[in-house]
Amino acid sequence: MNAHKPFENLLGLAKDIEAAVEALEQSAMLDRAIQEKRALHAGLMESCTKAAADAEIVRTSLARERDECLAACEATELDCAHACVVRRERAAADIERAISESVHRVAQAKIEMAALEEQRDTLRTQVADLETSVERLQDVAAGLRQRLAQAAGAFIGPFHTISCEYDGSSNLIYFGSALPGSAKAAAVWRIAKLTYSGTDMTDLQWADGNSQFDNVWDDRASLSYS
Repeated sequence: MNAHKPFENLLGLAKDIEAAVEALEQSAMLDRAIQEKRALHAGLMESCTKAAADAEIVRTSLARERDECLAACEATELDCAHACVVRRERAAADIERAISESVHRVAQAKIEMAALEEQRDTLRTQVADLETSVERLQDVAAGLRQRLAQAAGAFIGPFHTISCEYDGSSNLIYFGSALPGSAKAAAVWRIAKLTYSGTDMTDLQWADGNSQFDNVWDDRASLSYS
């Protein structure tokens, strides 16, 4: 039996123990490293989680702002569309009102034109009536002049002086004749009085009821005629 064998066993055991201790130390170091790694990983996870949460907050905020912007744009488009519709409706109403006013003015103009045409026709009728009346008056005047000429021819001699008086309508109402150079205050006048109905002469009467040259021309208005 070898006397050194127990010592070799002890040395081997010591080495094994030392190796085991070293292994344990290495294991402890690994555990610490793993713990540190885990702590670092947990910190990283926490940071990532916080960053993700922050990113979600930012994303939510951006999404909300985007939705608000879209809503604002849609509202603006709706407002613009509504404003366009309102402007079109107002323009259509203005055009309709203008057309209605134009139609009313045209109708009023037609009424006024019809009234003017009626007035024109009435004036034409009145003018025609006046022309007829003028023609009739001209005929009456011609007849009156003829009668006066006949009366004057029978009333005055070839060398007599005559005197006349007219009313406001230019109708001859007194007609006198005397010898040339006779005074109007002398009783040497033959005087006639003419009576009218409108423009028609109805009577020719003599002073004192005769055609004698024995009346005063200046007294003609106060003389008696028959």
